Amino acid sequence: MSGELKPLERRNIIMTFSPSIPRTMRRVCQVEYEGGEPCSIGVYAEAQNPVVCFLECDKFLPEVYLDVPVVFKAVLHNQTLLPTTFKWGPVEGSQKDDCTVEIQEMEGKIEKYNRYILSEKQGVAFVVYPASGTLQPFGESIIEITAHSNMWGKYNDNLIFNVGYLKTVHIPVSITVVGCPLNFQLTAGQTDHKAVVRFGSHVSGADAITRKLKINNTSPKDIRIDWEMFEDAPESEKLVDFITCFGRAFPPRDSAGNEIVPPSPTYTDSLHVPVNMDLIPNSPDTQPSNSMTSSAMQSHVTSELEEDNPKIISCFLRPHLGDLSTRAFNIKQRQLTVPGNGSSIIDLTFTPLPTKDVPDEANCVGFSLGYLSLDQKDPCEGKVTRPEAYAAELLRLDFTAHLKPALLTVEETDDEGMIYRSAMSDIMKDNLIKPEALRVCSTMLSNNTLTPLTFKLKVKDPWTLVDLDPACTKNSVSRALETLPCTLNPRHNLMVKVAFKVTPSLVVGPPGKTNTSRSMTPEVDSGSKLTFEDLLHIEFDNGAEQAVPLYASLAIPQFELSADILDFGTCLVGQTREQEVTISNMTASHSFWTISLGNKSEFCDNNTFQMQPTEGKLEAHITHISNSKAIIKVFFTAGHSEAYDCTFVVQGLLGEEPRRLHVTGNGSYDGKHEAVLNI
Repeated sequence: MSGELKPLERRNIIMTFSPSIPRTMRRVCQVEYEGGEPCSIGVYAEAQNPVVCFLECDKFLPEVYLDVPVVFKAVLHNQTLLPTTFKWGPVEGSQKDDCTVEIQEMEGKIEKYNRYILSEKQGVAFVVYPASGTLQPFGESIIEITAHSNMWGKYNDNLIFNVGYLKTVHIPVSITVVGCPLNFQLTAGQTDHKAVVRFGSHVSGADAITRKLKINNTSPKDIRIDWEMFEDAPESEKLVDFITCFGRAFPPRDSAGNEIVPPSPTYTDSLHVPVNMDLIPNSPDTQPSNSMTSSAMQSHVTSELEEDNPKIISCFLRPHLGDLSTRAFNIKQRQLTVPGNGSSIIDLTFTPLPTKDVPDEANCVGFSLGYLSLDQKDPCEGKVTRPEAYAAELLRLDFTAHLKPALLTVEETDDEGMIYRSAMSDIMKDNLIKPEALRVCSTMLSNNTLTPLTFKLKVKDPWTLVDLDPACTKNSVSRALETLPCTLNPRHNLMVKVAFKVTPSLVVGPPGKTNTSRSMTPEVDSGSKLTFEDLLHIEFDNGAEQAVPLYASLAIPQFELSADILDFGTCLVGQTREQEVTISNMTASHSFWTISLGNKSEFCDNNTFQMQPTEGKLEAHITHISNSKAIIKVFFTAGHSEAYDCTFVVQGLLGEEPRRLHVTGNGSYDGKHEAVLNI
């Protein structure tokens, strides 16, 4: 078999199985199509022969008297789902001539017994066994009464017993049947399974998906179903629903959804209330006296009128299961009637939520409740009452679906995602500060849907899009903060490169401008870092938006001095003394520093206090072997017998906070202050 399938076309293929022998068949049908790999369909079938057996193969009759008939039952059991005919043969055995065996039903068909018993379509049937017999003197007989039902309701009836010439005995029989005679073809034969319609996975914003479901009615009555749609609300604080109904909870409606108002009842044969005979016409006594007969008759009339009128207001209380909603799931036939012993088809619809409501993959879970009502009067009115709507058994149908955003699939080239780790020292090259330095991360955007997607990319400073196609930018450049709309075809991908731009202005922003995405994060033993958080915005032409998070950390260098005060004490005039100070960088960024002379006393000159070196570079403190420390030598030479002090300022080139070193010393002509060793 072959054929042609047009684009996006669906076609039903009918497969017929005609078994010749009873067996289990498992086959795999392979479907081949041009330009693709073949797919397989599993086929399973079970071909059976009718199998019938007796539930009891031996019958033992303990007490048998001569010329006294004994009645017993033999039960035939059909072990398959196939209706089977049967026929009894002649009696066999060596003592077949010593007795007479009569079989009530010599031949027939083994099928559903309940269907035969309930053929009068009353909803319930009572079977009496034995239905007649002979009661011996001082004897006893057990009568089995079996109730069969296929319709809910409360039934009342009388069993009539006639025993000889005695007076007829009426035995009241009452039975309450609960349950729902409706079932879904989806779970037919599996009553313990919950009916769940699974719509599968779909993209957000797509067209509605429709499924058909068959409802079977095993009762003899036409049942009307009114559907209400719910969505799960697990976080709801509501515990119960209080429902108030005026008139019928679910009245019949026409095709436009308007309620069909039944005609008002007219009482043509009104009950005749006899005239009060206690009132004498033309009597001067105008106050009539009420008789007992008149009051009783009036109360009887009132009670009958109350029984004819339906309830005006009904209140129901039920657990809160969910919120009413038709946003995702819906049933087209919100009200339909399933004929007795028949079936009906309903259309189930799943409408994927719009893309703006589905930022991530999500499961859609909902359910519907069907409320049962009867519009036809029961022929056995007075003997049966059937609750309806909220008071009757509910029919529940669950729905599930999985939604994927109709967006691009983002695949970062780095497992961590779009994370940038930069340092302020990136802008230094050959001891010169560059205007900017770029740290680039890339991500792959894939269109795994079946439709072309048109979108544009947008970022904010300090990020920028690099290596762009000039045709996708306004000024035909390869770097931009925003692109023009571009289209990505199905099953295609696009490599997007986003750079984090390190500039000196990141540490000290422009006056009056606050960068809300920037925050200072102190790091123990590693200085401080600036953290930046923003989004790579993907704006689609249908108004949907997708965002890829961007994270950046910028290490800010900072050096520290081992001491902020140096005191040389009293030294011999003209002798040079030396001390050392350690400068260290414990951050993740290189640091470039210089030393300049700040404040000094009036007797200090340029040769009194000197430092070597006056500038340098400290590497980032990455490991314990990093060259992140340096020794600064401080020299003091007193010119006179005076007190000297000055302040040196250590400054950085990358926004480091300056550090100050206060140096003091005294000069003396006394030889006892001459240092033999420079310690």
